[in-house]
Amino acid sequence: MIGGKGSALIFTRDGPSQWSEVRFPQRPTWAERILAAVAHVMTIFSIPGMLVATGIWLVERRRSRYVAMQARQAVLWQTLGHIVVFLSVALLLLSAILAVGGSDAKGLQGEIAGGSMVGSVIGLFLIPIGATVFFFASSLIGAFASLLGKRYTYPFIGRLAHRSVKPAADLRRLPAPPKQRRVR
Repeated sequence: MIGGKGSALIFTRDGPSQWSEVRFPQRPTWAERILAAVAHVMTIFSIPGMLVATGIWLVERRRSRYVAMQARQAVLWQTLGHIVVFLSVALLLLSAILAVGGSDAKGLQGEIAGGSMVGSVIGLFLIPIGATVFFFASSLIGAFASLLGKRYTYPFIGRLAHRSVKPAADLRRLPAPPKQRRVR
């Protein structure tokens, strides 16, 4: 079934196929593995790291499908991570601002309201920390998988990255199609 749920449709010399069915023509070279791992590890350096990963993707997208796929995923993953952390910090700041002026009750009611607001602010503080740890850990797993020459797919953005990498990247590495003999 071509174009089924959970699998990205890609195009090869043999026509449309599922990404899971496509084998890389050769095992990625050491240079390709290191470039892919560097693109994943650059998540640690935030915006400069995203720029480096984007540079790797732009330089290697026509040379190696493996590096292009891994670098593209790393860039999309870093972008998603920045958006999630930014939104959670904005929510934290908004709730902190509202908590400061929100409780003007006296006595026990004021203590309960103030305590619940402080608790919610502390709870919201854990969201950006947890998201950052999750994104960094996923990137390190991707870097390790890249060093081993394996395909690594991030959650949520894997299919988007698969669709955006053109198959022309590895045409030089693909074996020539067999010539058909003419029958007389």
